[in-house]
Amino acid sequence: AMAPDGVAAVGVRDGEVEVRIRHAYTEAEVRVCVPAVATFLEVKRALLRQVGRGHPSKVRLVRRSGNTFNEYDERRCLGGVRELLVLGLGLGGLEEGAGGAEEVSRRLPA
Repeated sequence: AMAPDGVAAVGVRDGEVEVRIRHAYTEAEVRVCVPAVATFLEVKRALLRQVGRGHPSKVRLVRRSGNTFNEYDERRCLGGVRELLVLGLGLGGLEEGAGGAEEVSRRLPA
């Protein structure tokens, strides 16, 4: 994992890349390190490990396409992608955006 100027990126092991994942609405950001050959599913799992919550079936890794979001195929390799958007998971304690309100209401006693 060498940056273009020949300096190794901090905390990134050989054969790994750092991926920036931003919440699609709140702009909260998390960085994860994954193997350069990782699939989008592996990136999602790394993200869930890092934030310590969330469910793989609810979380979607997407890219902005005009006014909509296109979901990445989880079976595909990350390739050259180093920035992703996430839906269905609050980052950094922010619970707004997709899936946030339902998560909160389920946790409150009836």
